[in-house]
Amino acid sequence: MAIFSRRTLQRLINENARFLSKSQLKEHTRRLNKEDEHSLGAEWEVVLLNVFSKLGTVTHEPDLGTRPDLYFVSNLDKSHGFIADIATVSDRGIDEVYPIQALSIGLNDILCKRGLKTSAFGLRVGTEVSTKVWPRPNPRFKIPHRSHLDRDVFNEHFFRFLDAIALAPDQKRTYRISDTRIEIQIKYDPDGKYYSRSWPYNKELTSLVHNTIYSRLEEKATKLARANYSGPAAIIVCDGGCDLLSRARDLASYHVDDAINYFLRENAGIAFVLTFVVQETAPSFQIQRNLVATLYRGKCFSKVGKRILEAFDQMGECFPEAERTAQNAGYLFEGTQAFIGRSFGGASSMSDNEIRISARGLLELLSGKITQEQFFKSHSFVPMPSESRRRWNPFKSKLSQGSLITEITVESGENERDDDWLTIKFGGPDPAVSPFELPPQESRPQR
Repeated sequence: MAIFSRRTLQRLINENARFLSKSQLKEHTRRLNKEDEHSLGAEWEVVLLNVFSKLGTVTHEPDLGTRPDLYFVSNLDKSHGFIADIATVSDRGIDEVYPIQALSIGLNDILCKRGLKTSAFGLRVGTEVSTKVWPRPNPRFKIPHRSHLDRDVFNEHFFRFLDAIALAPDQKRTYRISDTRIEIQIKYDPDGKYYSRSWPYNKELTSLVHNTIYSRLEEKATKLARANYSGPAAIIVCDGGCDLLSRARDLASYHVDDAINYFLRENAGIAFVLTFVVQETAPSFQIQRNLVATLYRGKCFSKVGKRILEAFDQMGECFPEAERTAQNAGYLFEGTQAFIGRSFGGASSMSDNEIRISARGLLELLSGKITQEQFFKSHSFVPMPSESRRRWNPFKSKLSQGSLITEITVESGENERDDDWLTIKFGGPDPAVSPFELPPQESRPQR
């Protein structure tokens, strides 16, 4: 799906049928099946309702004058409970006006489709000069609106630039757009080692109240204030691609902690705010995704029972493993095909007598969804057009050695991933596809 795998989400939907009505389940699947940036909110709702259901009794959208997303009661003490609304926040508005990532991803996709080395290209975006004040204002990128990228950037002039590179791949070239509105530079260097991108950060928190997070908190607080409920009320904020939720504190701007704590001081009726963010790290070059939960206590936090705090301590054990961050999930909605989770793609591994590849990748090849050329390129069995060196095709190597397939096993993707592994085993030389040989010495009669 997006943050969590499709297999994981389907399992949670099935489990949630224990306490949700048919109409509520239908609404969740409808929102998830839209597969757009708004479906991340449904994804978080399905996951959080499932997590809390394993820690206590959950009611979704109870009729309390208004309908909060969650009414939770501890199984250990029925007097300990709370109501909460779930808010999923993103940078969608900023990304529409200043579509930096859409520009970068669009460029990368075009280069890959043309068979050009992305490492040979660099992208730079200019900005308007801002005054030196604190908190410093966010830079205004000189970039067209998302809806005008094809017209203003990826147009006929740009593709002539790529055609010139294809004709003379050893020459450096630069594609520039520079006027009062746009300043974009795409450089090509055949000796480049990595795909470089250059632009300043433009999502600083410059106001405690004029930002997406504070606006959503106020919206949810207004709704919860109308509920006929005397216990603690809370707001759960989930990352839908909002950089402020995971950005580290610096001295040049406010931090998300400042905005949420200020909100709680101004809204005494909210007992606590709980935030959830999937963060990605790469220790020892092995990517790890961790769910980070942060609890912010309001003025009436003393109303929250100790059983609720115990449930918070146990939540980490109940969460499914995330497949990607919310920001990366949002990129998938730019052009992904409907109802298809992430494949292992061109990943593979080999040993003396085994080849391990994506089950979905092989099925796509056999079904005709992808061509043999696409399959070979994704697995690096053939060189890219811009490369001169030869690549190694292990299947071709096994066949040339006279080895045939003897066994194929399916191994489920770890952590409910949306693909499986095929382990293909090969035997020794087979006379069906190799020269005849003398029998082994020990099987010959002694003379």
